[in-house]
Amino acid sequence: MPGLTVQSSMACPICDCLVEMPALNADCAIYCPCCGDHLSSIKAESFDHALALALAGLALLLCATWYPFLGFSASGKEANMTLLDSATSLFGYDQPILGTIVFILMFAGPLGLLLTLITLLVLLRRPVAGSASHLLPLLARAVALLQHWNMVEVFLIGAVVSIAKISSMATIQIGLAFWCFIGFTICTIVSLACVDTVQLWRLIRMRHLAGS
Repeated sequence: MPGLTVQSSMACPICDCLVEMPALNADCAIYCPCCGDHLSSIKAESFDHALALALAGLALLLCATWYPFLGFSASGKEANMTLLDSATSLFGYDQPILGTIVFILMFAGPLGLLLTLITLLVLLRRPVAGSASHLLPLLARAVALLQHWNMVEVFLIGAVVSIAKISSMATIQIGLAFWCFIGFTICTIVSLACVDTVQLWRLIRMRHLAGS
């Protein structure tokens, strides 16, 4: 906003040095003067890239739950499973707590993370009324919280290890959902990496001050 200046400072997470955080131009970065740790950076259209990747990740996640994930065949018997079967099948083995945890960490949590991130980035792209500007900090905190519970890459690594072990005992057919899940994982990780936390909160504060 014209005439609106937002000054801030932060403690370096490595050496705890208090560093002034000036406003940045595109393709600039801030490093700690004591230890040289990277603190913040801004790239042209980084939030737009994050939004596009988050939307792509959401579409890939929905495809990953719809199409077959893996197929197995051994001794003339065949079986197919979807992504959600890895969680719901645990209920059939009297493991409701474990099944619920897998469902939350593998699907519900990442889905909520993407939806919250997309909502936040869409609101930042358009003028927000004074009452709606109070939603921005809540959404940003929700993204930070859900990000800590995002275990999709752990699930993907576990699936690859399981495929490597089972391949010696059965024939594995990798379904379209498996590749969609890989794309979803990459899009989610890169989308979150495009959002600089310092610049995000600076923009939220500017919107809050402009709307108050």
